[in-house]
Amino acid sequence: MWTLDCSNHGDSAILNQDILPDKFVWTDYSRDILQLIDEAKIQKPIIGIGHSLGGTCMLMTEIIRPGTFDSILVIEPGLKPTTLELFEFKDTTITNRRDRWPNREAAHANFNKNKFFQSWDPEMISLYVQYGLYELPSGEVTLKCPKAQEFCTFYDINERHSTFHQMSKIQCPILFVVGNRSNFDCQDLALHKMSQCQRSELISIDAGHLVPMEKPTQVAYAIEYFARKFWKNNNSLQKNQSEGNNVRSVLAML
Repeated sequence: MWTLDCSNHGDSAILNQDILPDKFVWTDYSRDILQLIDEAKIQKPIIGIGHSLGGTCMLMTEIIRPGTFDSILVIEPGLKPTTLELFEFKDTTITNRRDRWPNREAAHANFNKNKFFQSWDPEMISLYVQYGLYELPSGEVTLKCPKAQEFCTFYDINERHSTFHQMSKIQCPILFVVGNRSNFDCQDLALHKMSQCQRSELISIDAGHLVPMEKPTQVAYAIEYFARKFWKNNNSLQKNQSEGNNVRSVLAML
């Protein structure tokens, strides 16, 4: 299994903090995915998995270079047709967010009281505190993804519109996982996305947009279901396995 952080998220954001541009281009992330696959010589079959930005960029990657993935699982991808409004959010939601705490314990306590995190699985909050924050020279902790970078990530609208209208080019199976209480990807829009694809199906989970953080176990079951179905339907892979060839599925997760 291979995982990677977007250039302005997680440990990548710390590594790149002195060179991050003020504008974020979603297709750059897709090209980073391709570079990882090429540089690491990741062998097929590959199942691409991503949430929100990550899911959208998995689809973009397959459009940029068809045949990269053997199947794709996307959770609440940020795609909408030009005739529909994009997910509405207030700029101040991000810019006014607190981003420093005296230590991880204080951050954890703050998150537990914050309405935004009330729907999260408790273990996911703990993991976010452990891996989503880093310590400053002052001893305080802050977000690995700077607020300014999170803010600019939302504004590459054209690429998301373009990807929506090019999904019909994707030939591999796609599983859409959506939250039935999401204000980002309502059921009708999810079905509209499916209608653009050649081979797709939908799983709805009782959650909001942040499905992996709210219902991680159910998301894991969805991944297991999709992976098992892929192996079952790919008779040639089963044949190669029975002959002792080194064939394995690699999950590229974002």
